[in-house]
Amino acid sequence: MNKSTKSFFSNFLFLTLSLIFLFNSNTWGISKTIDKKQSINKTNSTTNAGAIVVKKWADDKKSAFSFSFDDAYVSQYINTRPILNQFGFKGTFFLLAGSIHDSVPEWRYGLWWQFLEMAQEGHEMAAHTMTHPHLRSMPVGDEQTPNTITYELYQSKILIEQKIGEKVISFAYPYTEHNAKVDNVTKKYFENGRAIGDVPNPSSLSGNAWYSLTSKQAEFNLPRNTPSDDLDELANYETFTQNSINNGQWTIFQGHEVLPFSEIAAALSQGSYLPISNQWLTALAQWIKNKSDNNDIWVETIGNVTRYIKERDNFTFNVVSSTANQIIISVNDGLDNTIYNYPLTTDIEVPNNWNNVTFTQDNVTKSLTTFTNNGVNYVRANVIPSGGNVTIQNSATLFTITSSAGSNGSITPLGVTSVNSGGSQAYTITPSSGYKIESITVDGNPETVTTNSGQTYTFTNVVVNHTISATFSVIQFTITSSAGSNGSITPLGVTSVNSGGSQAYTITPNTGYKIDSIKVDGTPVTVTTNSGQTYTFTNVTANHTITATFSVIQFTITSSAGSNG
Repeated sequence: MNKSTKSFFSNFLFLTLSLIFLFNSNTWGISKTIDKKQSINKTNSTTNAGAIVVKKWADDKKSAFSFSFDDAYVSQYINTRPILNQFGFKGTFFLLAGSIHDSVPEWRYGLWWQFLEMAQEGHEMAAHTMTHPHLRSMPVGDEQTPNTITYELYQSKILIEQKIGEKVISFAYPYTEHNAKVDNVTKKYFENGRAIGDVPNPSSLSGNAWYSLTSKQAEFNLPRNTPSDDLDELANYETFTQNSINNGQWTIFQGHEVLPFSEIAAALSQGSYLPISNQWLTALAQWIKNKSDNNDIWVETIGNVTRYIKERDNFTFNVVSSTANQIIISVNDGLDNTIYNYPLTTDIEVPNNWNNVTFTQDNVTKSLTTFTNNGVNYVRANVIPSGGNVTIQNSATLFTITSSAGSNGSITPLGVTSVNSGGSQAYTITPSSGYKIESITVDGNPETVTTNSGQTYTFTNVVVNHTISATFSVIQFTITSSAGSNGSITPLGVTSVNSGGSQAYTITPNTGYKIDSIKVDGTPVTVTTNSGQTYTFTNVTANHTITATFSVIQFTITSSAGSNG
């Protein structure tokens, strides 16, 4: 090859490599930008009203952090739980399902009721197999054959779901060991698989990456004679997490037993794996809490972080309609709605002249204030991709009607209702059984009650805020009693009785007299004891009358005479 040819190929090679480097650099730059500030933008014809930006992490925090603990030790209920609860954190607990029992504990493991209580508090219960085997050395097997991968994963998932009553979507590999064979089974039953690693998880994952989630455990150097001996590991963990914050990543903490420091030495002598002291975990949680309060860390369970990432990365929207005062947006993620229903933090673009808006999705309505970023007007709202259409209404064109009802009745709709300017809103006022509408008050002024058994009131041409309230009172009926001469009825006269109530009457003749008749509502009632009788009205639902008359008791004297006189 001559010199000119070599020069041509050298130039060509340099140009080619330069283009490849330039392309890769640009591609990296784009992906890096998305990773730094995850967003999904679409335009609506000539304006961007209704365009949605999904934040990388919930509440627009810089990074994510999950606490996770393995093996279902009772110490996780006794010690870990109160520490996390103290700081408002929810953890993921990977349960060794075959070692948990209902009443009599096995070794240092907890009981089902303890983990059920933790789940009810918002902690995630996840799977860690039935027996903690080395999965890579097992055959794939099936759901009913013990000592197989499928059996270990499926049976642990089903048992936990039966005991806890919630879907189990997260899994941790025993000994953090896994391979492609294990991963393929894991994918059938779980949405993620937690292993171990020296770096945090990226903000976006796909495919097999979901089944190699990294986690970092604190590995303590000996001796551990005092809590201060563990401080270097605390500093190391804080540094690791700070780097995750700086890079917008997701740190998963991995722990096992958590004990008072005074019990650590004994636990180590009994083979406990990397036990953590209450003091150490409290110090880490306090550091995490400070970072969370500073918007540096979003703390959530592994399952919910999984939900957020997958919903965010699959999120789509379409502006159904956009007017000067209202935007309707359809949202979706194409995922299984029985699993993926976590709210995404979003910024929704609205016209620049909107200052306050009413956000509605499904049965959730919130009043929100807009903000401006780089000259664009947004409103921040939590959107559930499977929650139905989102409606954003300019509050400047909305008025509120606040309704309330006293006891023993209802008003529908109840509470604060937004009404478009010039619009109408009807209210249905209904008393409970045995009660009536006592009063209706609109804007502080009494309204006529036309039908006390139930009434509708309608606001029309609404151009100001309004209030409406209703009170209710028990329905009463009267029983009017009277008695003729020579006897009495008690009580006498008009008596009020609540609807459904009872009232007894005692009818007593004077000495030498008897009850001659009793009439109820004009109809004779049998006199069973003419020397005195009680009559009781029950379940009174109408007005009644009762009267009694008396007559003298008469005796007969029979006379006779013998003959001759």
